[in-house]
Amino acid sequence: MGVNAVNSYIPATMPKAVSPNTVPASLVQENKMSDSTKALIGLGVLGSVAAGSLLVNKHYNTKAANEIKELAERLLKKPETFDLQSVKDIAGGFAKDGLLKSGDSLVFMPKNMLMELVEKSPTSKWSKIIKAMNLSDKGFSVVVRSSDKQILNDTMRYFEPQQILFKDMSDAFKNGEMFVTNIN
Repeated sequence: MGVNAVNSYIPATMPKAVSPNTVPASLVQENKMSDSTKALIGLGVLGSVAAGSLLVNKHYNTKAANEIKELAERLLKKPETFDLQSVKDIAGGFAKDGLLKSGDSLVFMPKNMLMELVEKSPTSKWSKIIKAMNLSDKGFSVVVRSSDKQILNDTMRYFEPQQILFKDMSDAFKNGEMFVTNIN
């Protein structure tokens, strides 16, 4: 009796050496995307970037608007009445702080003049603050003008009294003029 041996071992074929510049055809996979798929992916990425930008921009705009609103509320004084004593109190406060000297003057500007300034530079921070105050027709600003006619912008104060009892100032405002009082 004879024994027939079956050889189950089959030697594997040796892979051929591949240069780094060539890729064998068997390794190339067909992963081509259609133009519409590429466009949809591109639009999706673009939409994500745009949405993220809008959210960040909205956050900063809201934060800036809130800061301006808070500053406007803090700067605007709303006394019940405004009279000659109020003018003297303002002058005394500026003098005490060293911002007002003899020969200087206080310049009171009605709302319409403030709005003209806002129109000249509508994007400035001060314009945004004045807009946020939403002044009534009785609203006005006061600023120190030095003896050499220079306006000291950092002295600007805003008021919106219910009544202006100082007749000279009230008349000037009704005529659309500023009211100036000199300090002796």
